Amino acid sequence: MKKSKSLVITSLLFSTMILNPSMINAVVVNAAANNVTAGTTNPNPIPTDTIQGTPDKTTTTITVKFLDSTNNLKKFDEKTIEVPNGTKEVKGSTITAPNGYIVTGRELIEIKNNEILVHIKPEDSNTGHEVSKSDVIVKYINDGKKNGKIPDGVIKDLEDNATSVDKSRVPVPSGYKLVENQNFKVSYGMVKVHVIPVDKTTTTITVKFLDSTDNLKKFDKKTIEVPNGTKKVKGSTITAPNGYIVTGRELITIQNNEILVHIKPEDSNTGHEVSKSDVIVKYINDGKENVKIPDGVIKDLEDNATSVDKSRVPVPSGYKSVENQEFKVSYGMVKVHVIPVIDKSPTGKPSKPNKKPGHSSSTDTTTYTNKVQFIDQATNKEIGAMKVSGLNGSKHKLVIPEGYELVRNEASEVKIDKSQKAYHVTVIKKNVTVVKPTVTAHKTTFRTNKTTQLFNIEGKAVRNRALMANTSWAVDKQMTLNGTTYYRVATNEWVKVSDGAEITITESAVVNRTVRTSGNSAKRLYTSTGQLVGNRALAANTPWFSDKSAVINGQKMYRVATNEWVSANDLA
Repeated sequence: MKKSKSLVITSLLFSTMILNPSMINAVVVNAAANNVTAGTTNPNPIPTDTIQGTPDKTTTTITVKFLDSTNNLKKFDEKTIEVPNGTKEVKGSTITAPNGYIVTGRELIEIKNNEILVHIKPEDSNTGHEVSKSDVIVKYINDGKKNGKIPDGVIKDLEDNATSVDKSRVPVPSGYKLVENQNFKVSYGMVKVHVIPVDKTTTTITVKFLDSTDNLKKFDKKTIEVPNGTKKVKGSTITAPNGYIVTGRELITIQNNEILVHIKPEDSNTGHEVSKSDVIVKYINDGKENVKIPDGVIKDLEDNATSVDKSRVPVPSGYKSVENQEFKVSYGMVKVHVIPVIDKSPTGKPSKPNKKPGHSSSTDTTTYTNKVQFIDQATNKEIGAMKVSGLNGSKHKLVIPEGYELVRNEASEVKIDKSQKAYHVTVIKKNVTVVKPTVTAHKTTFRTNKTTQLFNIEGKAVRNRALMANTSWAVDKQMTLNGTTYYRVATNEWVKVSDGAEITITESAVVNRTVRTSGNSAKRLYTSTGQLVGNRALAANTPWFSDKSAVINGQKMYRVATNEWVSANDLA
């Protein structure tokens, strides 16, 4: 009689073991393979106390290589170790070194391509024989913003046996500073560093330079740091390019986070330029200290001026200058002491006139002030005003606002009237025809023959700069405006051609011969533009080699150096 094809597993088997899925699969497979007929013998019997299966491998085999730090040519047998899957580093203390050696170097050794390189040295070697170094990662902890992530830093070439790092070797990320009183301990190739953000208290300013003797020369820019909110920089704090000194106003205004610093060569003529700017007048009321007087201004004062003449100091209406004071210039400002003008009439009030209003009185010496308001006839709005002061009945000429003129039948002067506070004067706009300038390219050199006023492209005077007499300037454009010809010497600075002369070089020739100076006195040298060389001259009756001659501004000259010429009139 045949048995069923199912395998009967005794209750004893289930009571003595716990099956996992892989084991069950093995049992099913083996059961199918062991179907037999009753009365026959199974050629592959399954033991009743075991079940066959193949478990997954949970470790990785790592090859260990050794390097003698005292003799890197020595060879050692490799060995293998098992580590849990996914392991990235191995502790050096877990590695057994070859006989007679000890493990050195970093405690954690990185696994690369299923290999590690273990540094070793002889047990009896000098402990100072080697210095093994490697990089240490810096993990920044932002104590200011816990969620503010800072990229890791690195300390290069730290000794492997180092347990801490000196503060001087810890890199600090930009915009942060170290938290005080912390230790920088090395642990598993890493240092934890606590930092906090630094509030920037300064502003970066770009410094540009302008050579006042050669406006086309270029200089490298530089930057400086100034406290936030700074509006002006002291010129004396700026380091000029090599061979130059800072000139011009001591206080330089910051505009768009830039300053323009005027410089000149150290050996240049100190009178080569005349730079001007406005000076603020601060009034000190010696009569009533608590009465504030608005600031005044002195226009176009030379930058090198240290004091101001009394005639140039404006005095506010109703006041007079205190006697015997000096008007010193300091940081673009002049302090002026004033006192109120006191009415000297017996009653302290204006005396009564003995004539009709509008006429001066021989007994009334009081100064009266009337305001004149200019009213635009088209808009009926005030477009300007002026004040006139004097004795009652005195006449004063009107100063009409620019671009306007008096309407017909309007008087050009007013009389002081003590009974009237203000006058209304009606004006109309002038019919102004705008003339556009004609500008063309024109490269040349211009030499001034006097202190020369500068103008903008509209023909209006530039108030704070001028060119010194007998100086040469590079020109790149020519402008004609209202019949006047101008040369451009800076971005928006022009000079009248009539204020100097164009330098011309004609009849240039190669000579290659020796020339000799004449007379008993030194001979002056000039540049190719006809400008005097201030710090050099040729001794009398001495020979000089010349490679070229030229007629410069009508005068024949011989070149004796790169840009130094001597006049033919000074040669023997």
